[in-house]
Amino acid sequence: MRDSRTLPRTPATNARGGQIQSAQELLTLDTSQYLHFPWGDLDGIIRGIAPGKFWMLAGYSGVGGKTTFLTNLTLSWVNSGTSVYFVPLETPPDEVWLRLACLSLGIAVGDVLTGDSTHWPDWYDQRERIHWRLAEWNAAQAEGTLPFWVHPADRADSGVIEEATMEASMLGADVLILDHVDHIAGDPARGEYGVSRDVMASLDTARKRDPSLRLLVATQLNQDAVKGDPLAKVLPPLESHIKMGGHKREVVDGMLGLYRPLRRGTTGDQLKQVRQRALDPMTLVEPGQMGIEVMKHRARGDLLGRQAVLAVEASGRIADLPERDRYGTGYDGLKRV
Repeated sequence: MRDSRTLPRTPATNARGGQIQSAQELLTLDTSQYLHFPWGDLDGIIRGIAPGKFWMLAGYSGVGGKTTFLTNLTLSWVNSGTSVYFVPLETPPDEVWLRLACLSLGIAVGDVLTGDSTHWPDWYDQRERIHWRLAEWNAAQAEGTLPFWVHPADRADSGVIEEATMEASMLGADVLILDHVDHIAGDPARGEYGVSRDVMASLDTARKRDPSLRLLVATQLNQDAVKGDPLAKVLPPLESHIKMGGHKREVVDGMLGLYRPLRRGTTGDQLKQVRQRALDPMTLVEPGQMGIEVMKHRARGDLLGRQAVLAVEASGRIADLPERDRYGTGYDGLKRV
């Protein structure tokens, strides 16, 4: 091996000292800087999100519960003092605020959004509660005491992502949540896949530019997977189910997949009926439950495939599931049926 003093100056040799110093600094990382999830079972299979890390949440539209999950998570984090910058491309900003207000008060947001709540005997009182909660938050934002911001964009391209991530950094946000990354618009010549790559590259650049900013980004699952296997609609997703998933998986540090746990006692005959399209898979799911599976964990590969099941209350609130109600379902155990 050549004497290091005679080695030419190259990108690798020039960076060596800084790289080693950074490695030494990792040994002193304060684990209190990790952003933890409010549900014990889920946090146990993720171990928190360190500053500068990029995680993705995958789920089917209208089935998995991406927005329900992310708004619950946002409310819990903001209440604990974590500053959140929310980019709700799939949901109008006013609806995001309404969802959060209802969740904070334990009021069924679905009934409010559909108008069913107008038939409640106490609707006037409940409406006043929501109104005043929103008014409280408006005053708190004006005073700078509510660490939560909502970006108004409804479609994303690399420019929107750069704008949002830079603003999140300027505001000192601990985490940027994007729901979801497939609501994209851009140069038609680039095509949907090209724009998607640009958006992911912008997100990756943002977390490297601001090492303190964490990213939690939702993505859609490919509907073609359901065409081939109707059970895919409710089972833990596979990597191949992620919409334009190849370049996404390359970039992120971790990936979670949402699914709907099957009812205890589901039979093989019922599963066959679903695959024969004689039975709707939604009739087999456990009501009031949401499942999350680790699809990627760059730092802890041993956690791959681990699952957590959470309870979803009638109000839309998510809570830890009692031990007696837990029943896991996995794709590997069922795909041979």
